[in-house]
Amino acid sequence: MPVVDLSAAMADTRARRGNRVVLVVYLAIVAVAGVMGFVIGTIRPENLDPKFLAVVDLPPTPLGMALYGVLTIAFVLGVLLLLVRYVADRYDTDSV
Repeated sequence: MPVVDLSAAMADTRARRGNRVVLVVYLAIVAVAGVMGFVIGTIRPENLDPKFLAVVDLPPTPLGMALYGVLTIAFVLGVLLLLVRYVADRYDTDSV
């Protein structure tokens, strides 16, 4: 009877579950940013001038502010998560 190494399969399953959790948290944070942008746009404070990455002008309406919140948080948090993933993929666990 052949010996089956389940540790690699379990590690792969854990990694996929971990990726899914990070994705769900990421999407939840982006959704909250959109809702908060919509609320701020509804309140309409004075001197509201949203600019995505200081380049793209967006209207100071509830929809424009929601778009600004979603785009800004998705971009910044996405870049940070990709940086963490890049470093984690290159970290040698056997050297510890």
